[in-house]
Amino acid sequence: MTEKKTIGSYTLAEQIGEGGMATIYKAKHEILNRDVAIKKLKSPSKEATSRFHKEARLSAKLNHENVVSIYDFVKEARSQYLIMEYIDGIDLRSILEFESPLPPVQAARIVLQIAMGLEFAHLRGIIHRDIK
Repeated sequence: MTEKKTIGSYTLAEQIGEGGMATIYKAKHEILNRDVAIKKLKSPSKEATSRFHKEARLSAKLNHENVVSIYDFVKEARSQYLIMEYIDGIDLRSILEFESPLPPVQAARIVLQIAMGLEFAHLRGIIHRDIK
């Protein structure tokens, strides 16, 4: 029997993404029976940790339909995790790989949703520095 990896109250299911600063996992909060995304800081250097903490504090202040919600922040030993809303579906990169170029109306709807989320953050003094 394989032991399940847990982080706090969350059981990891699978890795779903990776960036320069963090790895993203799909997980489940077992008591609440809710899927979440967990962002694990890769390098616990002083600078990276400071940026990760700042991201968590700023992101937690945002509540908008076009911005992922932050649920929790967990520290275990030297590892740090940001617990976020899990959005089930196809990411934009996959959509573009499957159907590119997009029909103009569909592209405009997507860009509008992105712009609305960014505007919400910008009006609160938060600038996203990693738009892809």
